[in-house]
Amino acid sequence: MNRNRNWLLILCLVLVVALGGTVWGFAQSGGLVPGVSGRPEPPHTPTFSPAQEDGKTLGESGSWTIGESSGIVLQSIELSEEETPPGGKLTVTLGASGCISDHYFGEVTFAGLESGQLLKGSAESNPSDGELILRISLLADGPADTYALRTVRFSDGEEETAAFYSRGSDERSPSAPLLPAERSFRIFDPNGELVFLLSDPELVPKLKKLGDDAKATVLYGAKDQENYQASAAVFEAVQNTGRTLCLEDGNAQWTFLPGSISDPQELNLEIRGEYGLSALEELVDWATPHYAFRLEGDGPLPGAAEISLQIGQMSRFEGGGLTLYRYDETAGSLALVASGLSADDGTLDFRTARRGVYLLCKGQAQPQKKTPLPEEPEKEAEPEYLPIDEGDTEWFTVRDQLDGAEPGATVSVRIEKEEPIPYWIIRYLYGKDVRLTLSDGSQLVTMDGLSIDIPQRQPVFKLADLQELFS
Repeated sequence: MNRNRNWLLILCLVLVVALGGTVWGFAQSGGLVPGVSGRPEPPHTPTFSPAQEDGKTLGESGSWTIGESSGIVLQSIELSEEETPPGGKLTVTLGASGCISDHYFGEVTFAGLESGQLLKGSAESNPSDGELILRISLLADGPADTYALRTVRFSDGEEETAAFYSRGSDERSPSAPLLPAERSFRIFDPNGELVFLLSDPELVPKLKKLGDDAKATVLYGAKDQENYQASAAVFEAVQNTGRTLCLEDGNAQWTFLPGSISDPQELNLEIRGEYGLSALEELVDWATPHYAFRLEGDGPLPGAAEISLQIGQMSRFEGGGLTLYRYDETAGSLALVASGLSADDGTLDFRTARRGVYLLCKGQAQPQKKTPLPEEPEKEAEPEYLPIDEGDTEWFTVRDQLDGAEPGATVSVRIEKEEPIPYWIIRYLYGKDVRLTLSDGSQLVTMDGLSIDIPQRQPVFKLADLQELFS
């Protein structure tokens, strides 16, 4: 019996030891430790505030992620408009990856715009493989200014899950993630004066967004990579509106006032000086100070245009009293455009609705005087000075020097005493921005091609004659 009692005691000790290990394991699991639940806790999903965020760059992909727990990567930001009138709408499109929720909301803020001016947008579709496209509509209800994107926030409907900041955001902590790209848009005054480039592919849509009282200045030519072609769509964008269209380069400005455009069509805006047109030589006496230029092309303009053309300050046009004609090629005559004009400041202002060749004259254009030759001309006495073949050969060299001279330059020629000077070399100088200086050592004559008055025609001149005419 004692032996049985001993075995019973040993069995009890074993049971006590086993029972004690089980109880301690239960306590370790939380059953007997205050404040620890025995049920497994769900995975912890932290929320983020600017002070808690920890951003990092993902290589050179241009995308950023927020910490290691969120997993959301903001990959792209696109704005539907770069400029809009007040009250207009634009859409911010966000591309993100690493999204695990069934539904996301987004919010963007722009520096200078109140939060009440923003509309939250939801996902276009549920995330697929973690990819998400989110579109957010924005009401551009603010004063005319440029507004930079400040923050982008994601929410799964219950709590904020990710936030990204611009470099200049005052809400961003040093370690907070940055936007993948800086974005901004401009609210413009639709009735103000705006400047565009003719080469801008978005020119026509921009013109259509302007207010009815707006003035649009479109730069072309020397101010826009030598682009001179204005499409018909440019004129259609302002037709039947109250908008004013100004097309401007360094030498000319075309202004189409409201209601002036009647036939939108492509327009070459280049204006060139017109030289050597034989038809004009029959219509105007070359002794009359004049200047010819061409509006490229022929036929009507898209509408009546007010043109300001830089012709430079020409002494032969000083004092006003200028008359402008358009050459009618069909009729072979000059049609009056305007009279009583002035270009003392170097600018000629006129209004026209047609392209073609234009002639500006001091006073009125007088036909070239023609002296009919007698049927049997009598032999006239030889003039005091006659052209000399050898001399003319040298004068042709002078002509080449005039052609090769830079604008404003002076070509100096020394002649022999009493050497005859042919009339044609003086006529050839006319209208050129070059000066010709003739000297025989004792006398000096300087002739300015832009302001020269053609003297009475005769075969040759003496230097003393020219000195009297041009002193």
